[in-house]
Amino acid sequence: MTTKLPPALQPWSVWLDWFDPEIATIVGELLLRLDPLLSRGNSRLQRGKIEPDGVDDLRQRGPYERLLLSEWALADALPDEFLRRAAYHEHLFLAPRLVTPQSDGLIAVVFDASPSQWGAARLVHVAMWILLARRAQATHMRFAWGLAHRPGVLTENDSSAMLKNMLSARTHEVSGADRHRAWRDYFDSADLPPGERWLLAATDENVDAFSHVGSVRRGFDHRLHVRLGSAQNRRSVDLPMPPSQQAAQLLRGDFLGNANAAAHRRTAGKLSLRQPPLLSIGGDYVALPLLGESRAMVIKIQRSEKEKPAKPRYGNWSSGAQLLCGALSGGSFGGIVADAHHLYFWKIWGFQTVQRPSSREFTVTPGLARWLSCVWLNNGGKTHRIAVLDNAGRLLTWTNASASHGRSDAAHVILDEAVVALVQADPQRLMYAAHKAGKLKIKLVHRDGNKTLVTSLPISGKPAAVFFCGAMRDKEWNGAVCVEQRPEGKRSKSSIYRLFEGRPQDGFREYELTIAPGSKALGLIKDGQTHTKHILLALSADRRGLIGVGPDGIEDIYRSSRDIMAVSLGIDGDLVALINLDGQLILLGDGGRRLLMSVSGQAEAADE
Repeated sequence: MTTKLPPALQPWSVWLDWFDPEIATIVGELLLRLDPLLSRGNSRLQRGKIEPDGVDDLRQRGPYERLLLSEWALADALPDEFLRRAAYHEHLFLAPRLVTPQSDGLIAVVFDASPSQWGAARLVHVAMWILLARRAQATHMRFAWGLAHRPGVLTENDSSAMLKNMLSARTHEVSGADRHRAWRDYFDSADLPPGERWLLAATDENVDAFSHVGSVRRGFDHRLHVRLGSAQNRRSVDLPMPPSQQAAQLLRGDFLGNANAAAHRRTAGKLSLRQPPLLSIGGDYVALPLLGESRAMVIKIQRSEKEKPAKPRYGNWSSGAQLLCGALSGGSFGGIVADAHHLYFWKIWGFQTVQRPSSREFTVTPGLARWLSCVWLNNGGKTHRIAVLDNAGRLLTWTNASASHGRSDAAHVILDEAVVALVQADPQRLMYAAHKAGKLKIKLVHRDGNKTLVTSLPISGKPAAVFFCGAMRDKEWNGAVCVEQRPEGKRSKSSIYRLFEGRPQDGFREYELTIAPGSKALGLIKDGQTHTKHILLALSADRRGLIGVGPDGIEDIYRSSRDIMAVSLGIDGDLVALINLDGQLILLGDGGRRLLMSVSGQAEAADE
C-alpha cells in the first residue's frame, strides 16, 4: 500500500500495509475505536534479579575483564600507549545491558467461525487480530490463533495469508460450552507459556476457559455491538456498519494489493540496533548481527505471495574474536575475524589465515559499533577477491591466491588511498570513490584486478559522504552519484548535496539539493514517477520518517511508529532495509514505498 497512513495509525502500519488503501481506511477506523477498550496488559512474568543480557554500550570505565580485545592488542604492540590510555581513562570497556529476566509469553486468540459471526462481525475479528498481534509484538510475546470449533489447534503465524485462512474458515456447528471446555482442557494440559487467552464470539457468558473475551453481535439498529476485556473489566462500544463493497472485498480475502503474504515474521535471536543490514547485490538476501552474540542471521527476502518462506540461516564466529567486516555473496555470508596478530577469513572459501597488517597500513578504530565496508567478489571464477575500506580511507584487497598457504610476502594489496566510499557494482566488480587534488575519481575494479576509471568529478573539499545508485550495462556504469559537502568552518550550516545522474560517457546532469536541518542523508533511490531520475533519501529529524528530496520537490516515502536506528539501501535504489527501536527489521521495495516483509527477533521463537 503506497498511501501514507495518518500518525494515529502508525503503530499498526506493518499490518495495514497488507491492505488496499480503501480497505486499510475501514480497518484503521475499527482499530481506533477498539484499541481504547483493551487494557494495557503486560502478561509477561518478571522473575529474579537484574542480570546482564548482551552488550548495551561502550564506556571509558569498567572492570578489565570487559576491556575490548583491540585495547589488549594495543598492550602487546604499544605498551606505553596502553599505559597512557589507562592513566587518562581512554580505554574502552564493554557495558552489559542489564535486564530483569522475563518468562516466555503467549497471546492466543480463538475465533468463533459459526454462523453468528459470519458477515460484519468478521471485520471486528480482523481488527482484533491486528490489535493483539501488535500487543504481542510490543511485549515481546508470541502470537497464535485458532478456531473455536477446532480445539487444540493453534497457529503461530500472523501473516496476511493466515489472515485470509481465518476469514475463509466457516462452520455450521455452534461452538458452545463443550468446545469451550475442550479449549480449557487443552490450555491446562498443553505446555504453553503464560499469557492471555482470548475468545472472539457472539457471547461472553460461560467462557471461563479464556482470560479475555470479545463478544460481537449485529443489532437490529444495523450497528455492531462489541464488548471486550477480562472477566473483571469489560468495556463496550457500538460501531457503525462499514461500506458494504469494501467490507465484502475484505471478507472475501481480496485485500492484498501489493502486500506480501509473509509481511511479518518472527525469528530466534534479538537483532542488533547499530549495524545497518547488509543487502546482497541481487537484492535477494539480507544479513545482520544478533545483539550481544557472536552470531549473524541471513534471511531470504520474499517479494511475492507465491514465494515459500525460507527459514533464516545462522552463522557463528569465535566468541573471543572481533568481526571486522561482513559481506554477502549471493546467499552466503562471510567476513574477516581479527585478533591482535592475524586475520581469519571466516566462511570465505579458498582464503587462509594471514598476518594482520600493521596499523600503518590497516587502521581499525577501537570500539566501533559498525563493521567496516567490505565487498566479496565471488562469481564462480578462479579469482575471488575481498576488499575492505579501513578507517583511514585505505582500500585493501586480498585474493584467494594471495591468502594461500606457503606465501612469505604480504598477502594484502593497498589498492588506493583517500577512499571515501565503497560498494559492490555487480557480482564481479566493486566500485569506489577516492578524493585527491580536488577531484573525486570513481573507479571500477574487476575481481581479476583490472581497474577502470568511470568518471572524475571536480569536488573542491573532501566529501563528507558519497552515495551511488545504478547498475552495470554492457560493462559500463549507468546511474547517479550524490556527493555531500559540508561548508568549511561553518558547522551551523547544513550540508549541500550535489547530485550527478546519467551516463558518465555522455556527461552527467548536475543538481544541487538541501535537506531539512536535523535530517540525515541515507543514499539514493529512484524517483517514483520517472525511474531514469533519482532522489536523495533522508531520515527525518525525529528519526521516524523517510523523506525523498529531489530536483522536483519533496516526497514522503515511509513513516514508522518507532524510531529508526539503522538503514541500508540497495545499489539499484529499489530495496530499503531498516531496523527500528523495537529491534524489528523492515524491508521495503520501490525505494521504500512498498512493504515487502518485516522480521521481529525474539530471545526464543520458533520460525514458521
